[in-house]
Amino acid sequence: SLYLTTNQGANWDSVILSLPNTNERFTEIQFHPINPDTFYVSSAGNDARIYRTVNGGFTFTDITSNFTTNSNLQNIRIDVAPSQPNILYATIKMNGGAVVTYKNSNIGGTNQETYSISGPYFGGIDRSIFEVHPNNTDIKLFGNIPMGRSINGGQNVSNYRLYMHDDMRGSDMVNGLAAIAHDGGISMSTNNGASWSFKSDGLNVQQNWAHDVNDDFTYIVSAMQDIGFYSYDIASDTWKMLYPGEGGRNMISKINQSIGLVNSYCGWSAGTCDFGVRKYLNS
Repeated sequence: SLYLTTNQGANWDSVILSLPNTNERFTEIQFHPINPDTFYVSSAGNDARIYRTVNGGFTFTDITSNFTTNSNLQNIRIDVAPSQPNILYATIKMNGGAVVTYKNSNIGGTNQETYSISGPYFGGIDRSIFEVHPNNTDIKLFGNIPMGRSINGGQNVSNYRLYMHDDMRGSDMVNGLAAIAHDGGISMSTNNGASWSFKSDGLNVQQNWAHDVNDDFTYIVSAMQDIGFYSYDIASDTWKMLYPGEGGRNMISKINQSIGLVNSYCGWSAGTCDFGVRKYLNS
């Protein structure tokens, strides 16, 4: 459902009945940078849509056809940029997997640019992001599976697979800084998304899928959901990361106790969805 407040959150009213389609899952709200009475809502499902209100949310108009007349839209993410307040950007995933990004410079009409994205850079209904740079709108971030970045408006997208879990929940970008919240923690960029670093090290958040202990019982390797593979040195009571990933299964070699194998499930962008087996050296 979609709810509206006119008194700063003290009371809320459902506006779902004012929308043309009453069976939708809403994914995003973007406000006009200058006029707060105008904002846009996108949805997901088997018939995803884009809506606009110009009266503060009391009535909505379906503007999906201003972007695409295709049917069976699965997931739509939208964004606006303060430098171009009258342009609405949308990334749309079709049922069947095709992903298209749109730039509409006349929200009431169909004056738009359209680029089909080559790659799977946009996925789950509640696990994807779309971010347009506030000043340089040629720079766009797409997530998930894996995170992608474009510097030419969406014509080409580069793949960024490190320090980023594929299940992405939120994003922001301003003045060269970018942040993405994902199931593995927080990743940040200081150069508009060209490179990323992981910022959640040291947080005591974990769920262990599996573990193995070496024969001398001097260290343990643990596979942790969403945050990777870690080894624990028993004598020094310290942890260290062996490999980022969605912790799956792990095994310490019986021949060389400093070597082991890990097998990650879908998740972290260190490889494809099917990671296969990785070797590590615990030294």
